[in-house]
Amino acid sequence: MIRVCRNRREEAGSRPTRTAVGAGLSRRDWLAALAAVVLGCHDSARFDRSGPLRVAGGAVPGKPTEQKARSVRTARQQSPPASDGSTGPSAAPSLGSSDAGRAASTLPRYYLLPLGPEDVERDIEFAQRSLVSFYAAEVLVLPRVALPREAYYAPRKRYRADSLLTFLESRLPSDAYRLIGATSVDISTTKPPYADWGILGLATRSGQVCVLSSFRCRRLAQDESHATIRFGKTAVHEVGHTLGLAHCPTVGCLMEDARGSVLTTDREYDLCARCRAALERAGHRLSHDHAIPWPRPS
Repeated sequence: MIRVCRNRREEAGSRPTRTAVGAGLSRRDWLAALAAVVLGCHDSARFDRSGPLRVAGGAVPGKPTEQKARSVRTARQQSPPASDGSTGPSAAPSLGSSDAGRAASTLPRYYLLPLGPEDVERDIEFAQRSLVSFYAAEVLVLPRVALPREAYYAPRKRYRADSLLTFLESRLPSDAYRLIGATSVDISTTKPPYADWGILGLATRSGQVCVLSSFRCRRLAQDESHATIRFGKTAVHEVGHTLGLAHCPTVGCLMEDARGSVLTTDREYDLCARCRAALERAGHRLSHDHAIPWPRPS
């Protein structure tokens, strides 16, 4: 029961992102709105500014009634990497300004892809909150897809995580910075001397894909909430591998090696200062105004 990263070196450049919803109304729109009030016009579709679900600091408000893709964004935006590779916080634009809309559109886009049974949906939502608590990114949830038959390992009645990574690579959206597969079934990989070793997750090191399983998160869990927190920590951990991080020797760091036991996740809380510095040196954007969505271990 370990989280493993696959040692395949790949360059993962940023991808274009869409323009964010939320720019302020233009003077023309305000005049049209005023005219609508005076004339009794009820066609207000053009003034509907409802957009994807956004979260400030990791706190999830109520869901919109109609939503094709669940989106989570960090509240504080940072400037993109400069030509010399350096990064730094930009001045926070006022809410509703066109500058704020343009800043949001520069966020890298992470996709969560539910795989297999529907009972992973609750964990998916918490994984969204967890990811934006640590990474400055827009996180979207794709429609659920069936698990690929070729990944099924009949002798142990579970799915091979390395085959799932290959499957995810074939489904990578054109605008994706990272693609995270999430499932509730048991997954495994080869870990010498074991030919088939059960794991929480697997990632392509410095690549664009990773896969998570909630199956082992439920082992010895106090309740469903406890298991879901473990899943959120695993999401942050595996994405960290895709961004180039190795296992960390710091006890309590989210990049700590699980060492064969899911219980290791229970003492984890945050990315340590060394891991954060390594990500920033590599040009990856972090959420600095984040609210960690789980309690500090006692």
